[in-house]
Amino acid sequence: MIVFWGGRRNARGLRTGLSKDFSRLVAYLVRGSQDANRVAWISTRNLDGVEEPARVVQIMRAYASELSRAEQPAYHFGLSLRVSEHLGREQWEQAVDRVLEGLGLGRHQSLIVAHGDTGNEHVHLVVNRVADGDQTWTCAFDVIKAYRAVHHVESDFGLTHDANGLGSVPDLTSGAYLATVHTGRQPLCDRIRDQAAGAFAEAAGWQDLEARLATRGFRLEPAAGHHPGVVVTDGAHFTSLSRVDRSLSGPKLARRFGETFEDHRRAHPEPPAALAPAPEAAPRAAGSLEHRAAALLDRIAATLATF
Repeated sequence: MIVFWGGRRNARGLRTGLSKDFSRLVAYLVRGSQDANRVAWISTRNLDGVEEPARVVQIMRAYASELSRAEQPAYHFGLSLRVSEHLGREQWEQAVDRVLEGLGLGRHQSLIVAHGDTGNEHVHLVVNRVADGDQTWTCAFDVIKAYRAVHHVESDFGLTHDANGLGSVPDLTSGAYLATVHTGRQPLCDRIRDQAAGAFAEAAGWQDLEARLATRGFRLEPAAGHHPGVVVTDGAHFTSLSRVDRSLSGPKLARRFGETFEDHRRAHPEPPAALAPAPEAAPRAAGSLEHRAAALLDRIAATLATF
C-alpha cells in the first residue's frame, strides 16, 4: 500500500498535503473526470453522518473559519493498492481509520472518496486540520506516522509490504547523479530508502532503530564536527538522514525517541554488528552507462507516490 499526498507544493516541488480551499479540492475529487465510475463510494468521519460533498465543504469551511485562523486548513492525502490487490469497502474503511488514528486525525472531520477509474484501487481523504478547542493539527512527521500505520494495515489484510515506505524523497544531488552514471551503482540514500524504510517508520527508540538497521547492513554514526546530526553508513559510504528522507534528522528523531543520539551512544557505546549489505539488483545489461543510470533513476522516481 502506498500513501500519496496532494495539496500545494513546497519549495522543492513536492506535495505537502496542505491546501487553502476545501471546495476546489472536493470538486476535483468528485467531479474532476467524465468517467462515470470515478467515484466508487463516499464516506465521512465526525460529520454527523453528512456525506453530500457540497454540504461537507460548507461544514468544514465554517468550522475552520470560526475556530481557527489557519491559512491552509485542508489536508489531502490518499492510499493506493497495487494493481493486483483488492480490499472490500469494509476493509478500506478500517484501513482509513487506522491511518487517521496513526496520524492523530481520528477526531477530525474527514471526507473519504474512493475512486474506481484507474487500474489500482485508491481512496482520497480530505481532512479538516481544525478540531474542537481551536486545536490545529500540524503535519510534522506525517510521512513516518502514515507508513507506520500502513505497515500494520498491510500485515492485517495480507497486502504486499511496500519497501519504499518513505514518501518524502529528496531530489538526487548532481554528485549522486554523476556517481550513478559513472559507477552504475544505486546511491546509498536510495538503497537505505529501498531496504530500510520500515526500520525508520517502526522503530521505538535509538536502540531499536540500530538493531533494525544492522540486520539490513547499515549503521548509525554521529555526524562529523560539532553538528548534532546523524549519518547512516554501509561501512564504505555515508549519507545524512535528511538525504534519505526530509522528515528525518538527528534532532527530529531525538524528539521522537526522547533522547539525543549522543546520549544514546554514551549509554550504549557498542552498536550492534551490521550484517553484510544486501546485494544490489543488477542494472539492465543492455545499454551504455547512461542507460544503466537512467534505469536506476527510474527506480528512484518510482518511489514517489504522485498525485
